[in-house]
Amino acid sequence: MIAAGDTPQGLALDPRHGHAYLANNRMHAFLGHRRAGTVSVVDLVAGTEIERIKVGRRCIAVAAHPSRGEVYAANLGSNSVSIIDTAVHKETARIGVGPEPRALTVSPAGDRVYVAGIGGRTVSVLDPQARAVTATIEVGEGPCAFAQSPGGDRLYVANFRKGTVSVVDTRTLTATATVPVGDGPGALAISPDGDRLYVACRWSQAITVVDTGTCEVSSSITTQTLSTRRGVSLGVAMSRPQPYGIALSRDGALLLVALWEPGTVIVIDTATERRVEEYDLGGGKHGRGPVDIVADPVADRWLVACVANAVAVLTR
Repeated sequence: MIAAGDTPQGLALDPRHGHAYLANNRMHAFLGHRRAGTVSVVDLVAGTEIERIKVGRRCIAVAAHPSRGEVYAANLGSNSVSIIDTAVHKETARIGVGPEPRALTVSPAGDRVYVAGIGGRTVSVLDPQARAVTATIEVGEGPCAFAQSPGGDRLYVANFRKGTVSVVDTRTLTATATVPVGDGPGALAISPDGDRLYVACRWSQAITVVDTGTCEVSSSITTQTLSTRRGVSLGVAMSRPQPYGIALSRDGALLLVALWEPGTVIVIDTATERRVEEYDLGGGKHGRGPVDIVADPVADRWLVACVANAVAVLTR
């Protein structure tokens, strides 16, 4: 466990330099929604936070470009995206986008950054070289998460407020299908072959599995029975295990699911859809609230952002 961040909500990895970037939402602070957000830079080798970069208000998500040496930060509170130069760890530009940007992803070719605006029904398409929004895609209400097909010809968008996933043809930048998946879809992961899409439905307490060939739900994995630990008491009832971040192993055999409560990450065998392991993040000072998971494309490990100001490093 690496102590870092300021109520981090999002996580990105730069494997070339061994750095992780945390989007610091800062909502624990008084009037935090009015304060400038920050992005923490974590040296994974040294196990320490080495820099904190000022960006826009309520920074909530980050994405790393594979070759440009840039990280993009979604500033939900200022309707903008910050571009960070990873060589000098400075914000070099800030671009206005759609209402309340909640998620970003870089296309496989690196020529686009897709930005989901949870405050509306659109995805902004940003050209990282031109530093400008070049198109807008109409999707469902409250877009908040992405997954892309291996070739980048399809973009999957989770619509949090409608309980659906929009399927976007990236050649025409239009939604070609809408898949009902459950209540509160907030995170997506796609299998390495592109055949299955996993959707973390927060309010349904389930992982919905979508057949991408038919754009239909093929199964559902209930998270309520997967954790061996109980959540904290909320009045007369125990909090339910809501799935937040999800990520797959490189071979697609394992699905990792971050459960805000009880503060664990469960590992699901994707062939049997059964739990095979559970990582207890401690539930103490730094183990609370795992919200985002990123798989390391080089090493067989995963990084987990916890809102209690930490990054957990999990190995297989």
